[in-house]
Amino acid sequence: MAVAPLICNTIPFSGPVKKEYEQSFSVAVSESTTVGREVSLTAEASLTVKGVGGKIGGTVKWSNSTTNSMSVTKSGSDKTSFEVQEGKFRKLDTRLCAGVGG
Repeated sequence: MAVAPLICNTIPFSGPVKKEYEQSFSVAVSESTTVGREVSLTAEASLTVKGVGGKIGGTVKWSNSTTNSMSVTKSGSDKTSFEVQEGKFRKLDTRLCAGVGG
């Protein structure tokens, strides 16, 4: 089984520091289904009377299709503030796993 690489880091801060972070996401899933049908009818008739004859024929085609589509979107956001008062110390731990922040 493969394991995604994990990178950890600690960033120390001394005050005064005030940072605000906002992260957001949006995921959309779409699906489309098409159903179709085609009907074809071919008819041919011939008649011969005393050596004289004829032939007649024809084709009728009918087709129909229906498409149903659906799309679902999910989105959200989160805002975080990071503050260190004057003369205080704080650390910020970060984790990255396969390129995704944590």
